[in-house]
Amino acid sequence: MGLVPYMGGDELIKKDIVRLLPPADIFIEGFGGSGAVSIEVARRRMYRKVIWNDKDTYLYYIWYYMKYEPDRFIPKLALMLSNLTKMTKEEWLEFKNKVVKRMLDLINREALPPFTGALVYAYILYGMSIPYEGGIMRKREKLRTVEYYINFLRRRAEWIKDIEILNRDIFELLDEYDKEGVVFYLDPPHIIKKNGYIRTGYYRISFKIKDARRFSRKLAEIKNAKILLKLSETDLPYYPEVREKYQMHVLRYISMASQKKGKKRYYFFTNYEIMRKDLLAILLYNYSSSGETV
Repeated sequence: MGLVPYMGGDELIKKDIVRLLPPADIFIEGFGGSGAVSIEVARRRMYRKVIWNDKDTYLYYIWYYMKYEPDRFIPKLALMLSNLTKMTKEEWLEFKNKVVKRMLDLINREALPPFTGALVYAYILYGMSIPYEGGIMRKREKLRTVEYYINFLRRRAEWIKDIEILNRDIFELLDEYDKEGVVFYLDPPHIIKKNGYIRTGYYRISFKIKDARRFSRKLAEIKNAKILLKLSETDLPYYPEVREKYQMHVLRYISMASQKKGKKRYYFFTNYEIMRKDLLAILLYNYSSSGETV
């Protein structure tokens, strides 16, 4: 599982992603998000150093306080989550529509100090980013105690104790770590299309088309580091340099939430050879749920 629920988290395919990773000394997850892949490779002790990075400042603050100040951060967040699970669905929806929008506005304007911002953003991600019937609201009568959430969060803090965390621009990070013995896993913000139009705002820090094009050119210039890049179908037109220079591997999966079953794909690109036995990891998946169960 990732540290927090997050858009586009790789929890359901992390084992297949790991099978595509090459040997190296240092692993870097450049768009860290939930950190599902970083946590998995750290758990397996695949690399001497594991680095999680995300440009989202408040997401970084969540990781920071969970890692370095858990005794200060976790009890406060646990109390907030415990109170949240006492809400009925109607109360939860009203709270989400009225209060959470104002919270997100403060987050997006970066108007909150680091500790407060981390608490508020973690509260939103754990309690409001998943439908009421899932996530922490599931089986509410069993999950109300502060003690439960303290234990729940402490387990997650334990997962990241050996992971180095950064809040860096990905282009600067690629420049610094374009070295032998380094592997990047990159899952950039996807170009989201709705009714034929490009949609922004799905991620707190989005990629516009110009950002994707610049990123594609940057990846084509990498000389020494190994790259594993994950794209969606809507991203492909904006990564021509990657499609020309990198190997492509397709993960087909079935989304139970989609009416177009079997039509969804992720596209993985590598600047290194993958042995045939590793390609067996690219399987047809049946996703039975979305989000994490707690």
